[in-house]
Amino acid sequence: MLPVWSAVALPLVPIIAGYPLRTASPPRGLYALVFHVFSSFTTLASFLALAVELQYGGRVKFFFGQAEPAALVFAALTASVVSLRQRSTAKRAVNLLALGGIVWNRVTLGTASPTSPSFIALVGCLGWAVKKLLTDGAPRPPDADGYVTF
Repeated sequence: MLPVWSAVALPLVPIIAGYPLRTASPPRGLYALVFHVFSSFTTLASFLALAVELQYGGRVKFFFGQAEPAALVFAALTASVVSLRQRSTAKRAVNLLALGGIVWNRVTLGTASPTSPSFIALVGCLGWAVKKLLTDGAPRPPDADGYVTF
């Protein structure tokens, strides 16, 4: 069992990764794109690490050794991120790519059961991520300095 600090520190990673985007003068152009992608990937990675910790860590006895409830926790957390408004195109694209990869992996490995609640939830999140990427937000015009934010 890992020390408690390692489980508590997981949510801090995306918060720190996205900090430059919340400053008074956030990065623009490609630097903004890099921070949006990094922040979004670390958010999903921390959700995945939390699900793995729940399943294998032994801290929460209800989840220990149970793949389906841990996967449902991951799906719920990911759905909460997909549902957020005013996310950048880069963040919405990362959500779509990551969820697509997870669903694809489950299908190709043969672990995708049509009756599995976690698989159904992940497919629903994937569909929602597609909808959000295609419908939320129009391309943003350049700002006064000529930079395009992502």
